[in-house]
Amino acid sequence: ATPDTSSAKMNGGIVGVAINGVPIFGNFAAPGDDIFQEAATFDRCGGHPQQQGQYHYHSEPFALSYDDANLIGVMRDGYPVYGRKDADGSTPTLDSMGGHTGVTADSPSAAVYHYHLNEQTSTSPGTAGQKQWFLTTGTYRGSAGSCTGCGM
Repeated sequence: ATPDTSSAKMNGGIVGVAINGVPIFGNFAAPGDDIFQEAATFDRCGGHPQQQGQYHYHSEPFALSYDDANLIGVMRDGYPVYGRKDADGSTPTLDSMGGHTGVTADSPSAAVYHYHLNEQTSTSPGTAGQKQWFLTTGTYRGSAGSCTGCGM
């Protein structure tokens, strides 16, 4: 009834979970690394393991979504994340957190806030101009819930 809209910066580790149970990490790499260079290590499903072997997504998980409106998962602030499109097939205009308020396939009669995959362009010296579809912009719309074992 009263959504949490106290936006907060995402930290390293798990920022959400995909519907297949795979952790979602933010649109950033480990300190000192460039996520756009790291994208070359993503497998055909759009994920890869981190240093300790934990498989995760940063970007479009092709086993779940590809240029569509499919539900991908839920972020730690409780808001869902969908593919690139809205339920009607249009490309949404997103806010600075990578989401907007509108109907979804899971909420067809009531507009709800939700995230979408969003295309970002690198400004880092070694990868400037490269584009990648990420699951986050690095900012939650609401407050992230606690998570045991999330590396927080």
